[in-house]
Amino acid sequence: MNPVSEDIKDKLVAGGIGTFATTSTSVWNIYIDDEPDQPDQTITIYDTSAGSPDRFLNHSRPLHKTPFQIRVRGNAYLATHNTIKSVETYLDQISTWVASGPDSADPDVNYESVFLDSGPFSLGKDATKRFIWVATFTAHRQEKP
Repeated sequence: MNPVSEDIKDKLVAGGIGTFATTSTSVWNIYIDDEPDQPDQTITIYDTSAGSPDRFLNHSRPLHKTPFQIRVRGNAYLATHNTIKSVETYLDQISTWVASGPDSADPDVNYESVFLDSGPFSLGKDATKRFIWVATFTAHRQEKP
């Protein structure tokens, strides 16, 4: 099973929210776990503590509750705020989907839902005066048989 950050990155790119690991100054650039100093407009996805999987009576396989955090950084307050709200709205609108495993030996994953846990909220500005917004989500996912 991929880290949740990989699958969420793929969904955000497919949804037109941003592009992955580019240095373009005209789009929002998506990174995983490593936010570079440049470009200024970044969306960074961080895997956080997952805890133990839950089992429900109607599931024969564990349903994993996997939290992750998204951090958006940009030069303009309103644009940065609007981007994290776009991420929130997009993740809230998608319901179930299947993410492919990293290789043929790894099973696909059913995503049942993604919920906003906290935020979005502002962290203020970084050392170079760029605005930062964060939000924490939980993905409910289950390996396919």
